[in-house]
Amino acid sequence: MIASAALVLNAGSANEQTITALGLVERLVERGVTVRVFAHDEAAVLSAGTHPVARAVEGLIRKGVLGGPLQWIVETDASVALGVDGRQATGVIEGDHAELWGVVRDADLVLSVGVGS
Repeated sequence: MIASAALVLNAGSANEQTITALGLVERLVERGVTVRVFAHDEAAVLSAGTHPVARAVEGLIRKGVLGGPLQWIVETDASVALGVDGRQATGVIEGDHAELWGVVRDADLVLSVGVGS
């Protein structure tokens, strides 16, 4: 069994890939797996207060408090560029590409969603 997983998100749309990935995050957290999500590029909008996925992100973060730990990290530069800085869901952490490298390096399993879509 894996102890930790990383999910790297690029796409900012609530498409089938993104929704499926969020469902996977939920199942992993429920099983006690430590999950770290890094949202960069357009995906920085997913956890912003006006995006439909933001409430789901908040719910996942709350579930992470009760199940396995969950961190949702948003690339700061992308958040600023897209005008969603300061409007992220409660519990979202800002980070940079060095943080992304740490997320990927430390995980037992790494999944990337939205590349080339």
